[in-house]
Amino acid sequence: DVERSRGLGDVYKRQDMLLYNSLGALVKNVRLVPGQNAVRIDELSNGFYMYSIDGSSFKRLVVSH
Repeated sequence: DVERSRGLGDVYKRQDMLLYNSLGALVKNVRLVPGQNAVRIDELSNGFYMYSIDGSSFKRLVVSH
């Protein structure tokens, strides 16, 4: 998907951040907005998670409250 940003005339590709738990189940799907991203993790349990933005590579996230 391609979308035009408000007022800037820039065209960018819409992306989602996908967050998976250690069992591989999708926990969160967050629509990303260029330059304005904050992902709340306060509702996540402590543990290991994997996230992907491009759908092909993954990074590790450790949650410890």
